[in-house]
Amino acid sequence: IYAMMDGGIPLFSCAALGARSAYDTIVAAPDRAAGVLRVVIFQSMALVAGILAGLVGIGGGLIFSPFFVVVGMDPAIAVGSSSACVLFTSSSTTMQYAFTDRIILSLAVLYGIAVLSASFVGTMLVHKLKENFPLRKSYITLIVAMSLAASAILVVIKLVSFLHAENDGPSGATPPSRSMAIIEAASLIEARAPVPHARALVRRGP
Repeated sequence: IYAMMDGGIPLFSCAALGARSAYDTIVAAPDRAAGVLRVVIFQSMALVAGILAGLVGIGGGLIFSPFFVVVGMDPAIAVGSSSACVLFTSSSTTMQYAFTDRIILSLAVLYGIAVLSASFVGTMLVHKLKENFPLRKSYITLIVAMSLAASAILVVIKLVSFLHAENDGPSGATPPSRSMAIIEAASLIEARAPVPHARALVRRGP
Protein backbone atom coordinates (compact mmCIF):
# COMPACT_ATOMS: atom_id res chain seq x y z
CA ILE A 1 0.00 0.00 0.00
CA TYR A 2 2.78 2.40 0.92
CA ALA A 3 4.65 1.59 -2.28
CA MET A 4 1.54 2.30 -4.34
CA MET A 5 0.92 5.60 -2.53
CA ASP A 6 4.59 6.50 -2.78
CA GLY A 7 4.86 6.33 -6.56
CA GLY A 8 1.67 5.08 -8.13
CA ILE A 9 -0.85 7.71 -7.10
CA PRO A 10 1.29 10.79 -7.91
CA LEU A 11 2.40 9.27 -11.21
CA PHE A 12 -1.14 8.32 -12.24
CA SER A 13 -2.50 11.73 -11.24
CA CYS A 14 0.17 13.59 -13.19
CA ALA A 15 -0.31 11.39 -16.24
CA ALA A 16 -4.09 11.90 -16.19
CA LEU A 17 -3.81 15.67 -15.79
CA GLY A 18 -1.15 15.86 -18.49
CA ALA A 19 -3.22 13.84 -20.95
CA ARG A 20 -6.30 15.97 -20.32
CA SER A 21 -4.36 19.21 -20.71
CA ALA A 22 -2.72 17.96 -23.91
CA TYR A 23 -6.08 16.98 -25.38
CA ASP A 24 -7.63 20.38 -24.61
CA THR A 25 -4.63 22.22 -26.06
CA ILE A 26 -4.62 20.25 -29.29
CA VAL A 27 -8.37 20.58 -29.76
CA ALA A 28 -8.37 24.33 -29.08
CA ALA A 29 -5.42 25.05 -31.38
CA PRO A 30 -6.30 26.22 -34.91
CA ASP A 31 -3.41 24.21 -36.29
CA ARG A 32 -3.05 20.67 -35.01
CA ALA A 33 0.70 20.58 -35.68
CA ALA A 34 1.24 23.79 -33.70
CA GLY A 35 -0.91 22.40 -30.90
CA VAL A 36 1.11 19.18 -30.75
CA LEU A 37 4.37 21.15 -30.71
CA ARG A 38 3.09 23.35 -27.90
CA VAL A 39 2.07 20.28 -25.90
CA VAL A 40 5.49 18.69 -26.38
CA ILE A 41 7.29 21.86 -25.26
CA PHE A 42 5.14 22.40 -22.18
CA GLN A 43 5.10 18.76 -21.14
CA SER A 44 8.88 18.49 -21.57
CA MET A 45 9.37 21.52 -19.36
CA ALA A 46 6.98 20.07 -16.78
CA LEU A 47 8.90 16.79 -16.84
CA VAL A 48 12.23 18.56 -16.28
CA ALA A 49 10.75 20.66 -13.49
CA GLY A 50 9.29 17.58 -11.80
CA ILE A 51 12.60 15.73 -11.93
CA LEU A 52 14.46 18.71 -10.49
CA ALA A 53 11.82 19.09 -7.79
CA GLY A 54 12.35 15.48 -6.72
CA LEU A 55 16.13 15.66 -6.86
CA VAL A 56 17.03 19.02 -5.37
CA GLY A 57 13.72 20.56 -4.29
CA ILE A 58 13.37 23.22 -6.99
CA GLY A 59 11.15 23.47 -10.04
CA GLY A 60 8.50 26.07 -9.32
CA GLY A 61 9.43 29.71 -9.50
CA LEU A 62 12.93 28.99 -10.75
CA ILE A 63 11.73 27.19 -13.88
CA PHE A 64 8.05 27.75 -14.54
CA SER A 65 7.94 31.54 -14.10
CA PRO A 66 10.79 32.32 -16.54
CA PHE A 67 9.46 29.74 -18.99
CA PHE A 68 5.96 31.19 -18.96
CA VAL A 69 7.34 34.69 -19.46
CA VAL A 70 9.53 33.54 -22.36
CA VAL A 71 6.62 31.90 -24.21
CA GLY A 72 4.69 35.18 -24.06
CA MET A 73 2.45 34.79 -21.03
CA ASP A 74 1.47 37.86 -19.02
CA PRO A 75 3.96 38.19 -16.12
CA ALA A 76 1.24 38.37 -13.46
CA ILE A 77 -0.49 35.30 -14.91
CA ALA A 78 2.89 33.57 -15.21
CA VAL A 79 3.54 34.07 -11.48
CA GLY A 80 0.11 32.74 -10.56
CA SER A 81 0.38 29.77 -12.92
CA SER A 82 3.83 28.97 -11.54
CA SER A 83 2.42 28.95 -8.01
CA ALA A 84 -0.32 26.56 -9.12
CA CYS A 85 2.25 24.25 -10.72
CA VAL A 86 4.28 24.25 -7.50
CA LEU A 87 1.25 22.74 -5.75
CA PHE A 88 1.57 19.56 -7.80
CA THR A 89 5.36 19.23 -7.69
CA SER A 90 5.62 19.98 -3.98
CA SER A 91 2.73 17.70 -2.96
CA SER A 92 4.12 14.77 -4.96
CA THR A 93 7.66 15.07 -3.63
CA THR A 94 6.41 15.75 -0.10
CA MET A 95 4.38 12.54 -0.10
CA GLN A 96 7.35 10.50 -1.28
CA TYR A 97 9.73 12.00 1.28
CA ALA A 98 7.14 11.66 4.06
CA PHE A 99 6.67 7.93 3.38
CA THR A 100 10.45 7.42 3.48
CA ASP A 101 10.78 9.40 6.76
CA ARG A 102 13.08 12.09 5.34
CA ILE A 103 11.24 15.21 6.54
CA ILE A 104 12.07 17.20 9.67
CA LEU A 105 8.57 18.26 10.67
CA SER A 106 9.69 20.96 13.09
CA LEU A 107 11.66 22.73 10.36
CA ALA A 108 8.85 22.18 7.86
CA VAL A 109 6.33 23.86 10.17
CA LEU A 110 8.70 26.72 11.01
CA TYR A 111 9.64 27.49 7.43
CA GLY A 112 6.07 26.84 6.28
CA ILE A 113 4.76 29.63 8.50
CA ALA A 114 7.45 32.00 7.24
CA VAL A 115 6.82 31.08 3.60
CA LEU A 116 3.06 31.43 4.04
CA SER A 117 3.46 34.97 5.36
CA ALA A 118 6.04 35.91 2.72
CA SER A 119 3.93 34.50 -0.13
CA PHE A 120 0.95 36.54 1.04
CA VAL A 121 3.08 39.70 0.98
CA GLY A 122 4.45 38.78 -2.45
CA THR A 123 0.98 38.20 -3.88
CA MET A 124 -0.21 41.55 -2.56
CA LEU A 125 2.85 43.19 -4.12
CA VAL A 126 2.08 41.67 -7.52
CA HIS A 127 -1.51 42.94 -7.34
CA LYS A 128 -0.31 46.41 -6.35
CA LEU A 129 2.13 46.53 -9.23
CA LYS A 130 -0.53 45.40 -11.67
CA GLU A 131 -3.02 48.01 -10.39
CA ASN A 132 -0.62 50.95 -10.19
CA PHE A 133 1.39 50.15 -13.31
CA PRO A 134 -0.95 48.28 -15.68
CA LEU A 135 1.30 48.92 -18.70
CA ARG A 136 4.58 48.18 -16.91
CA LYS A 137 4.74 44.43 -17.19
CA SER A 138 8.51 44.62 -17.11
CA TYR A 139 8.45 45.25 -13.36
CA ILE A 140 7.21 41.74 -12.60
CA THR A 141 9.60 40.30 -15.17
CA LEU A 142 12.44 42.16 -13.46
CA ILE A 143 11.44 40.66 -10.10
CA VAL A 144 11.52 37.17 -11.64
CA ALA A 145 14.96 37.87 -13.15
CA MET A 146 16.30 39.18 -9.83
CA SER A 147 15.01 36.07 -8.04
CA LEU A 148 16.79 33.85 -10.55
CA ALA A 149 20.01 35.86 -10.20
CA ALA A 150 19.88 35.65 -6.40
CA SER A 151 19.30 31.89 -6.52
CA ALA A 152 22.17 31.42 -8.96
CA ILE A 153 24.54 33.46 -6.78
CA LEU A 154 23.63 31.45 -3.66
CA VAL A 155 24.15 28.17 -5.51
CA VAL A 156 27.57 29.27 -6.78
CA ILE A 157 28.61 30.40 -3.28
CA LYS A 158 27.54 27.08 -1.79
CA LEU A 159 29.32 25.14 -4.54
CA VAL A 160 32.55 27.06 -3.95
CA SER A 161 32.35 26.41 -0.22
CA PHE A 162 31.85 22.68 -0.86
CA LEU A 163 34.84 22.58 -3.20
CA HIS A 164 37.05 24.36 -0.67
CA ALA A 165 35.92 21.99 2.08
CA GLU A 166 36.71 18.95 -0.06
CA ASN A 167 40.15 20.27 -1.02
CA ASP A 168 41.17 21.45 2.45
CA GLY A 169 39.65 18.62 4.46
CA PRO A 170 42.03 15.70 3.75
CA SER A 171 45.21 17.81 3.92
CA GLY A 172 44.30 19.86 6.97
CA ALA A 173 42.96 17.08 9.14
CA THR A 174 44.57 13.93 10.45
CA PRO A 175 43.01 10.75 9.04
CA PRO A 176 41.02 8.75 11.60
CA SER A 177 43.20 5.65 11.21
CA ARG A 178 46.39 7.63 11.87
CA SER A 179 44.84 9.28 14.93
CA MET A 180 43.85 5.90 16.38
CA ALA A 181 47.36 4.58 15.74
CA ILE A 182 48.90 7.53 17.59
CA ILE A 183 46.56 7.01 20.55
CA GLU A 184 47.30 3.27 20.73
CA ALA A 185 51.05 3.87 20.50
CA ALA A 186 50.87 6.47 23.26
CA SER A 187 48.95 4.04 25.47
CA LEU A 188 51.58 1.32 25.01
CA ILE A 189 54.42 3.76 25.68
CA GLU A 190 52.78 5.06 28.86
CA ALA A 191 52.38 1.48 30.07
CA ARG A 192 56.07 0.61 29.53
CA ALA A 193 57.99 3.89 29.87
CA PRO A 194 58.14 6.80 32.30
CA VAL A 195 55.41 9.37 31.94
CA PRO A 196 57.60 12.39 30.84
CA HIS A 197 59.24 10.29 28.10
CA ALA A 198 55.82 9.12 26.82
CA ARG A 199 54.47 12.66 26.69
CA ALA A 200 57.50 13.80 24.71
CA LEU A 201 56.95 11.05 22.15
CA VAL A 202 53.28 11.96 21.84
CA ARG A 203 54.17 15.59 21.26
CA ARG A 204 56.69 14.71 18.57
CA GLY A 205 54.33 12.25 16.85
CA PRO A 206 55.36 9.34 14.63
